[in-house]
Amino acid sequence: SHINDAFIIAKNFDGVKEINKLISISTYKDHYYYKPRISFDEFLNTSSNIISISACMASPLNKLDKNNKYYNLLCKKYDYYEIQPHIVKEQIEYNKYLYELSLEYNKPLILGTDTHASSEYKSECRKIIKSAKHMEYDDEDKYDLSLKTYDELINMCENQNCFNIDIYKEAINNTNIMANTISDFEFDKSFKYPKLYTNEEKEFKDFVNKKWKEKSHLKKKKKIYLDRIH
Repeated sequence: SHINDAFIIAKNFDGVKEINKLISISTYKDHYYYKPRISFDEFLNTSSNIISISACMASPLNKLDKNNKYYNLLCKKYDYYEIQPHIVKEQIEYNKYLYELSLEYNKPLILGTDTHASSEYKSECRKIIKSAKHMEYDDEDKYDLSLKTYDELINMCENQNCFNIDIYKEAINNTNIMANTISDFEFDKSFKYPKLYTNEEKEFKDFVNKKWKEKSHLKKKKKIYLDRIH
């Protein structure tokens, strides 16, 4: 029943369709449990059209027992391990663990910020909204989830001081490397309304006429309304 986070990005339009399918599956009765979910097996079977990132501290790499049958499979599956710059003891310990894991599995680190608001002011607004809606996330208020500039991010990394700043900078640059693996594609933005009838206009007019006949109280203005209909 535990929820484990993952961060997946479509590399191309086939990846978009694959993620859309996973979203549909996550709402099935045998998957949904308070929130939409997919299984570890479904995640592990995603194709190379999807980039897999270990995500925040809600990742199974942080939550699962290392003897769990899925742990090693997940370590191999992820394309990137995500470190974050929050100056919190648990995050610092997890970053150091991911660094060692990246050496063991030869996986690149990527630096994420878990941004939830575009500014510190909007981050405070978000806290108020969460409180009003009685929404709680484990110790989230200890984390700075506002958008940062590159210099602000480097400053956070230096203050966190898990490892040499060059490791942080390489992890930041890996976000650019990852982004460059994504192919350009265009969405079909045309309307996707279903075609229900062979002659839709006739069906529409027949429906309007039928409803018109039911509106007997409007017959005083019959000619006006009929002219509008036809």
